[in-house]
Amino acid sequence: MTVAIYEGDNGEENWREAISKHSNLRHPNIIQLFGTSRTPTIHAAIFHDGQ
Repeated sequence: MTVAIYEGDNGEENWREAISKHSNLRHPNIIQLFGTSRTPTIHAAIFHDGQ
């Protein structure tokens, strides 16, 4: 598992872009979006990298 944390001025925007980009990818050689989480100031994307 890999967790990407998005915070700061553009945190939510970058988080939404990452979710949008990875939510439709389905390939065994590309990291897969596993889940998301957010608070008012911190956003996170959880990825499964096959390891």
